[in-house]
Amino acid sequence: MILSYIIAITLCIAVWLLLQSGRRRTLGAVFGLVNSFFWMLASYPASAYPVTIVSGICALQFACFLLSLSTVALRRSHAR
Repeated sequence: MILSYIIAITLCIAVWLLLQSGRRRTLGAVFGLVNSFFWMLASYPASAYPVTIVSGICALQFACFLLSLSTVALRRSHAR
């Protein structure tokens, strides 16, 4: 029951922050990644494998977004 509350809270925070701009969007992606891991944690023991697969794909997309942001930040810091 507590895990479902945590999933709902992180989902709401992630969506709210992803709709913002700038650094808040990055924080939203971090919360989205954490939310995806919580979904995997909740769905795998329940044998809900399609939910596990979808949450894994979502986690991969959030991770790629965060990786691209960190690459851009790294290139900007080396350009100075």
